[in-house]
Amino acid sequence: RVDFAERLNRDLPGRLAAALPESSRLIHISTDYVFDGKTPPYSEDDKVSPLNVYGRTKAEAEPLVLAHPGGTVLRIPVLVGEGPGFIQQMLDALNADDPDPIDDVLIRHPAWTVDIAEVCAWILEERVTGIWQASSQQGGTRYELTCRVADALGLSAEHLRPSSRIVPRK
Repeated sequence: RVDFAERLNRDLPGRLAAALPESSRLIHISTDYVFDGKTPPYSEDDKVSPLNVYGRTKAEAEPLVLAHPGGTVLRIPVLVGEGPGFIQQMLDALNADDPDPIDDVLIRHPAWTVDIAEVCAWILEERVTGIWQASSQQGGTRYELTCRVADALGLSAEHLRPSSRIVPRK
């Protein structure tokens, strides 16, 4: 698993950046998992301190992409859009009779896919490079965000079990 993560998240973007012509543009989608999750939202200048393999391999890819003249790193948090994903995970927990514990430690700042697409278009149009962050200003733990979804949908969240420890995602 670690080997696959390194090949996918670090080596592939690095090879792509090295192989592209200098005149080409490259946007590497990174993550807020390059940070420790203690003080979000983050700025482009904050020091990376990943806590897991995913965050480490994404952080290791960033300088490889930035070595390309047209390289841009776009760090985003939880990406929310149509189809299965973050929202579906929250709905599954709300509909479960006995849901797994839900992380009430790490604060996340979800971003909508359409908003990130607009940021990518801006990066390409303006030909900006370097590291950029994009996220919502309002954040919360996975537990808090799940409770907000429950409130919005008129569902009960009383059966949810907040965890005071970081819950690894499956």
